[in-house]
Amino acid sequence: MQVELPESAPNNDMVVPDVNVVENDRELKYEIETLYGTGDPVSKLNQTLDKYFNGENAHNINLRIVVPNLQAMLFLPDLLRFEREVRIKFPNVRLW
Repeated sequence: MQVELPESAPNNDMVVPDVNVVENDRELKYEIETLYGTGDPVSKLNQTLDKYFNGENAHNINLRIVVPNLQAMLFLPDLLRFEREVRIKFPNVRLW
């Protein structure tokens, strides 16, 4: 297993995840979303999805969005609804 903690993108077109894990030819991208000061958590999560799923290889991306426990408890109904809706369109996206 190889874990990468990228520092910055080589160009502005490339999305850099918070953590990138490569294991057995499978790549998992992790985005940590604290949701601090975002107001509406769903709009922040949609912005994260837009970063990854606007390109031509979007269907190949395995994305995990990590939400810390406190924010997960505060926004639980919104997060559950978001995950149900997102799984239909993007089956490789999970909230953690």
